[in-house]
Amino acid sequence: MLHYKITQATAALFLAVAASAQSESAQSAQVPVVDLSAPYSTNEIPGNRSFDAPFFVEDDTFPRIQIFDEKFKQIVGDEPTIHSIAKSANDSFNAFHEAPLVRGDLVYFSSNAGSGGSGPDRNNRLLHVNLTEIEELHGDGNITVTYNEPSDRIQMINGMAPYLNDSMIIATEGRENAGVEPGLFRYQPETNTTTPLLTSFYGRRFDSLNDLKIHSSNQVIFVDSLYGFLQDFAPFPELPEMVYAFDMDTGKVRPLATDFVHPNGIALSPDESVAYVTDTGAQNGTVNTHLPASIYAYDIKNEDGFLTFNNRRIFAHALTGVPDGIHCDDEGNVWSGVGDGVAVWDKRGELLGLINIGTTSANFVLVGDGLIIVLAETEMFAVRLDSSLNPAKLHYAE
Repeated sequence: MLHYKITQATAALFLAVAASAQSESAQSAQVPVVDLSAPYSTNEIPGNRSFDAPFFVEDDTFPRIQIFDEKFKQIVGDEPTIHSIAKSANDSFNAFHEAPLVRGDLVYFSSNAGSGGSGPDRNNRLLHVNLTEIEELHGDGNITVTYNEPSDRIQMINGMAPYLNDSMIIATEGRENAGVEPGLFRYQPETNTTTPLLTSFYGRRFDSLNDLKIHSSNQVIFVDSLYGFLQDFAPFPELPEMVYAFDMDTGKVRPLATDFVHPNGIALSPDESVAYVTDTGAQNGTVNTHLPASIYAYDIKNEDGFLTFNNRRIFAHALTGVPDGIHCDDEGNVWSGVGDGVAVWDKRGELLGLINIGTTSANFVLVGDGLIIVLAETEMFAVRLDSSLNPAKLHYAE
């Protein structure tokens, strides 16, 4: 595995130096917990909050945890904390962006591209941090951020999922100026080996692959959206924006769902009976609040490995911004990164609570033992819940 310690001298990455001395000195108190679960506690909030303004009632200090339902108190527990554990040294570089996953003691994730956002001439970065260092940090600080150098076939990582033998499946958006199309790849970090799995829909170019989950039938369920085109590193789309299933045993690929504005994240319930797809159509370079900032649910029918999505229905609508990365915990609750942090709903679509960072959190990972790592573009947060209902690790079929 090729990797480099990120330092101030690595100016192209614009990341802060790890400051181990801060681990002992930077202590912070328990995060405020605001109980909004009382009957009618939010029914008279003035309707003047903008699309991307963080949600608050009276007190607008962040971060904080907001409870909308009594059940969220069990998840949060008595002593939750939220710590800033890494920052970009340059606010124009979104180092902590997408595709987080846990492999052993490492948390992998992808940056946005280059030094100033996604673009035609800059690939993004595959990075990781060490959970041991996070556990040793008892307050705010800057942990060590390390980056990998996978194959040049890996252009614009936007989704990752853990797979067999400590490998991972990566969904890429591709990059036209590099001559690389979007696709699915298997990556083995220990050997720095990349294996292409799927690079077109029967010879037709995908738009820009976004998120994925792996079904127990050894199929990759992935989202293809046109954000690569909207951000100028992909050509005009050749296909509709759809959710697909790719069978890694047979090599077959077929669409499962369509009729989105811009599909983005995808999650499966723990028993794989329901799929959740986020639609971020309200935000595509400009804001149009008449378009979806929503999560849709589908019943999954599995006939001997032939999967279909059925009974499409609205599941939730983000309070702030759009729902992006989405995951289920072992209890079937649905978590999504939104415009001000991470929102949580139960399996019925009842809003339980909000981990309100005060800024957009494109994605996150439920590590286990109450630890959640949140990617907030220029900053990474460690959320620790003292929980009787442990949000545990993400449900993945490995």
